[in-house]
Amino acid sequence: MADRGTTERCPAGKAALERGSFGCANDMVSNGELMVQAVALRHAPAGRPVIVFDVGANVGEWTVGLLKTADAASRLDVRIHSFEPCSGTFELFRRNVGSAALESGQVIAVQKALSNATGTAVLNVVCGWMRRQLSACG
Repeated sequence: MADRGTTERCPAGKAALERGSFGCANDMVSNGELMVQAVALRHAPAGRPVIVFDVGANVGEWTVGLLKTADAASRLDVRIHSFEPCSGTFELFRRNVGSAALESGQVIAVQKALSNATGTAVLNVVCGWMRRQLSACG
């Protein structure tokens, strides 16, 4: 039997790092996130801006999805405040969202983490995994 502490570290954890899905589809269409965005926009009061926070924005998939959903629903009053603390991921976020959304103020990108307390913390980044998944590690 292998020593689980050194050679077989948590297979579930490894699967999460390598695939993040445990064999299940985890794209925004399959997991229902795009549907939730569409329903939220459909029920948002007309004439009032829709303010959204994307905390842990990663590379911007969720923000880009909401921008497209808002555009399809003719909701040009959507403002997204996106927070991503990792510098490499933040740069990919900015590229994926695009300069038009950033310059217009429709997306406000903040390279910070959010918490229920003030202070500082260490952000642990698994760079090998980041390079494979994001082609960036900063």
